[in-house]
Amino acid sequence: MFGYRISVYALIAVGVAERFRASARCGIVRGRTRNIPHGAPGDRPAGAWLVAVNHALLGVNGVRHGACCDMAGRGATTVHNGGNGGSGPGARMASGGVVEAAALAALFTLVGVVGVVYGARPWYPELASRHGAGIDAMMNYLLLTTGALFLAGHVVLGVFIWQGCRRRAATRRAAPETERRVSVALGVLMAVVAEGGVLAIGIPVWGEYFMAAPPDDALVVEVTGTQFVWHARYPGPDGEFGPLRPELIDQTRNPLGLDAGDPRAADDIVFPGEVYAPVDRPLVIRLRSTDVIHSFFVPSLRVKQDAVPGMTPEILVVPTKEGSFDIACAELCGLGHYRMQGFFNVVSEAGFERWLREQGS
Repeated sequence: MFGYRISVYALIAVGVAERFRASARCGIVRGRTRNIPHGAPGDRPAGAWLVAVNHALLGVNGVRHGACCDMAGRGATTVHNGGNGGSGPGARMASGGVVEAAALAALFTLVGVVGVVYGARPWYPELASRHGAGIDAMMNYLLLTTGALFLAGHVVLGVFIWQGCRRRAATRRAAPETERRVSVALGVLMAVVAEGGVLAIGIPVWGEYFMAAPPDDALVVEVTGTQFVWHARYPGPDGEFGPLRPELIDQTRNPLGLDAGDPRAADDIVFPGEVYAPVDRPLVIRLRSTDVIHSFFVPSLRVKQDAVPGMTPEILVVPTKEGSFDIACAELCGLGHYRMQGFFNVVSEAGFERWLREQGS
């Protein structure tokens, strides 16, 4: 166990050295502090503290675990040799080591149970789209499988600690060929569980979301991301979108670069900050960007798609619930990224038609 403890103490030393290095970077050496602007990379060495504490706790647990095993071994030798009738210091040390191992094994098992219980809480935002049910099913599958593996891993770790401290003699190791076959089998099983279920559930959702042909009654709306506003554009009574010309873009008067001289653009409806859509009607969202990469994100609709300059990706969504839902930009797009928000308003068919008439008048 001497070599084992040396390695554990080395881990503790690594943690302390890393803390010292981070402190030196911040100028906190021997009580002297350099003037570093607030928010500078080295301003908050809390991460290094966490690493050091983590290494130290790992080392302490390892030392105590090694001592536990040593106690159990010495206690077993004393009892086996008949020393003090099994009531001497070795036996007492063995008893204490087993209790400590049981406590540590129970702790790891408890961590697994608490983690699974915590992750099983309902945390999804409300669902307001048809394809979103498939996305939720895929997320539930991932949470179920990873939660089961997380719990199983902690339980197995606890069992290993318990068995290791109660072991009285060396056990026979499995043959190399057996270890190789078991490792390959476990790897294949993990791949099937991790990828097979996701593909089986996710491919139909992908097809509905990206590949399905929109029905004839689908409404088409263009959503354009600019720094730092979402703009929704609807075709007028002619049912056609007017052309866009980049050279006509003006952030205050014409943020999309709409060619007002084209008759098809004369009746287009451009509405900043909000998108309106009728409930239970297929909606084709055509995404654009005039400057940098944005990401159109509506959590309640389970919609998230990048808007890339020069590209016009389309997604098909069927809103199933009336209400006003948050729109966010999920791509860091500049200093004003934090305020690039909007609202996705799902209304009745009559309410949507009334809104269109109001905008066109």
